[in-house]
Amino acid sequence: MSEERFVSTPSAKSEDAAGSPSQGARPAIKSRNSDHDRESGSRTSGPTSLFFDQEVRQSDSSRAEARRQHSVATETADYSVFREVCDRLVAEIKRADDYLVDGSVSETGMEVVVEVEQLLDELYQTRWGKKECLKRIVVTINSQINNVRWTQAHVEFLKDILVLLRNSYLIDDSLIEECYKLIKEHGLDAFRGTISDAEVRKKYRIVEIE
Repeated sequence: MSEERFVSTPSAKSEDAAGSPSQGARPAIKSRNSDHDRESGSRTSGPTSLFFDQEVRQSDSSRAEARRQHSVATETADYSVFREVCDRLVAEIKRADDYLVDGSVSETGMEVVVEVEQLLDELYQTRWGKKECLKRIVVTINSQINNVRWTQAHVEFLKDILVLLRNSYLIDDSLIEECYKLIKEHGLDAFRGTISDAEVRKKYRIVEIE
């Protein structure tokens, strides 16, 4: 009886020992598979996210560069138009010297007057200069030459202001001040055509009629 118990006891331990490793092996395999999944997932998502960020930055940079090039091209085109109109104005006003008679532009010189007025209208429509400075300059010039017979003073004023405009890249408030200075230097009326005109030409009296 004692020998049978001695033999059966190792047999039971052997079964326990044989079962123990097999039960521990399954979790170990599952753990390796899980780690492999996580590693493969990180390898897939990492480079994709990086490439996407790079593409977004490149796209933003390309759009910004395209906008900059478009702005430069537009500015260049606007200045070219401005300069071309100024060149034509300077060339046209030089012709007025041929029509000066007794200090005034003769009737035959009206073609120069009409051409200058039309070119000033074109200059008014030109998109150049800071804000509305160019338009204000054109309005100031027109206030001196519209509806008046041109004298040599008008012609000399136009020569100076048009050359100044043609040679100026920056059109701002300082150029408007220069325009008024030239008006005074040539003996013209800086307030002509405005409500600030100090000269009273006619007086009227309103009388009630019974």
